[in-house]
Order: sequence, then C-alpha cells, then structure tokens
Amino acid sequence: MDNQSAFRPSPKYQMHIVIWVILSFALFVLPFIFLALIPELGLVYLLVFLIGNALWIIPTLLLVPAYCRSIEYQFGDENLLVRRGIVTRSESMVPYRMITNVEVKRGPIARALGIGTLKVHTAGYSQQSQAEASLAGLANWAEVREQLLARIHEHQSEGGGRPQGAGAADEADVSTLLADILAELRQMRRG
Repeated sequence: MDNQSAFRPSPKYQMHIVIWVILSFALFVLPFIFLALIPELGLVYLLVFLIGNALWIIPTLLLVPAYCRSIEYQFGDENLLVRRGIVTRSESMVPYRMITNVEVKRGPIARALGIGTLKVHTAGYSQQSQAEASLAGLANWAEVREQLLARIHEHQSEGGGRPQGAGAADEADVSTLLADILAELRQMRRG
C-alpha cells in the first residue's frame, strides 16, 4: 500500500453480507410463515408472504457484489479516505491528526471468514456512538491497523497534535491575546 494507493475489502466480505441477510431473514421474517397454519389465512397468505419477501431479498442479494465493489479505502498524505455506495455515493475523509481511537470489530461470522472491521473515531465526534469511518471486510485488518496507527502517530507528533504550521509563534500570539484580554477585564473592573 503506497502513500496514495487505494485498497478494497476482501472478497469474503460479500459472503459476510450475504450470510447476515439470510440470517436476518431466517430469524426475523421467516417465523411469520407459521401464520399460514391459521385456517383463515392458509395457502393464499403463504403465497403472498413468499412473493412479497422475494421482492426484497432477491434484489438485496443481487446488489451485494456491486456494493462491495463500490467500497474503496485510501491512505492519503493527510487523511484517511473511505468511499462507498451504489446509488448514493458517500465519501468520508478523516484527518490523521484528529483520530483518537482505532477499534477492531470481529464478530463470529467475520472471525470464521478471517476478516475484520476497523472503526475510526475522532476527538470531534467523541459523543457519537458510531465511528467517523469504518473499514469493513479487511482480510489484512491487523496490517492495515498498524499502518493507520503509524500514520496517526506520524501526524500527531508533527507538533503535538496541533495543526501543521502551529508553533512557538502561535503560542506567543495566544499569550499576547490573553494578556490583552486580562488588561481589558481589569480596566472594566475599575471603571
């Protein structure tokens, strides 16, 4: 992975999504098939139920490969870039200097498939429950995490987490500004 090289989720991520769709259907929708045992509903209900669910599950399963191909992650010079989406394309750019936490998520299905997800959190959004960027379906999640942490440390050590260009001159300006504010407050108190 070069400085500007893009990388994508593992092909196993498609299987991960398909398994979750099928499990969700089996656990939350399929039990309603037992309503067909009610004599008043019977075969007509069963037929409508199966056709109605085929209308959402078949397109969902057909769109999974296209969605997975749309996902792209990129380590830029200053930012982590995440692109995804088929109809609505989204692009998230997270500055390395703002990243505070990189979380690894690997559920039972992901562990069985040998993939993982990195959740990237920043200081500006610390009150939110979800991450600013999510790098899902990575087969080499440990390697990507180490590269991301190296970039974070590199950018945060360039001035102690301050934006580039901030230095002793900026600190002197802040000190002067604070001294001016203090002088003005003392003058207001007297008058």
